[in-house]
Amino acid sequence: MQDTSPENLSRRENIEELVNGMNDFCALRMEEGNSNVSLTDFLSEVSLLTDQDSDKTDDGEKITLMTVHSAKGLEFKNVFVVGLEENLFPSGMVGDSPRGLEEERRLFYVAITRAEEHCFLSYAKTRFRYGKMEFGSPSRFLHDIETRYLHLPHEAGLARSVDEGASRFRREIERGGMRSASSSRTPFGAGTSKEKVQVIPPAMPRNLKRVNSLGSKPTASASGTPPVGSVEAGQMIEHERFGIGEVMKVEGAGDNAKATIHFKNAGDKQLLLRFARFKIIG
Repeated sequence: MQDTSPENLSRRENIEELVNGMNDFCALRMEEGNSNVSLTDFLSEVSLLTDQDSDKTDDGEKITLMTVHSAKGLEFKNVFVVGLEENLFPSGMVGDSPRGLEEERRLFYVAITRAEEHCFLSYAKTRFRYGKMEFGSPSRFLHDIETRYLHLPHEAGLARSVDEGASRFRREIERGGMRSASSSRTPFGAGTSKEKVQVIPPAMPRNLKRVNSLGSKPTASASGTPPVGSVEAGQMIEHERFGIGEVMKVEGAGDNAKATIHFKNAGDKQLLLRFARFKIIG
């Protein structure tokens, strides 16, 4: 029998994130020209990151990442609850189980009540899961919040990018009240407020690509990488991970072509162009 307890669901989600992290690690190493990526390399990288996270000498302000379960009993001035999409929070594995949904709803309540001053709720229009890009819709739990507790200023120019689920969510908010996902449930902070609020719709995703099998080589069309011959010294590019950078020089040809790029926030990087994930911006 499949275990659908909250603890098991959390374990499964952790495994999914581990697989996604390994995919990102392999893609970056291949981009840097290292085609022989091993599990040992990945574990060494994770170990270094873990050591940095556990540095007790840093008393400055910092961002703390944790699961909702781990946050029980703690409070923070500002809390960001991310991943508020159907089939994620609540998890798709609880299905229509009333008991499972109640447990997920309690976890959501725990998450938002960790905030002392501000709580930011967000959902993604698209998310990479199970080896592919999936489209999502806002979590039903967002409909449990009375509109007078929401402050969602509209960001001009993004309305066209809202998917059907988000558009419906926005229309319900702007009508002056959101229905609860359960007709018998009173929304958090229920009241009679009819004030109108606006929602920030998600922006159109950029530079999306599928993860290729380990035995295949990504092509320019699959990865969104510009043709090798179009990359020249002096150009400005925007990399998916490293941000804005300037091409300092290009050497080699064909599959062996490499570019040395100076990134403002990451320094100099030498990238194998057939795997590089960036676009030319100037």
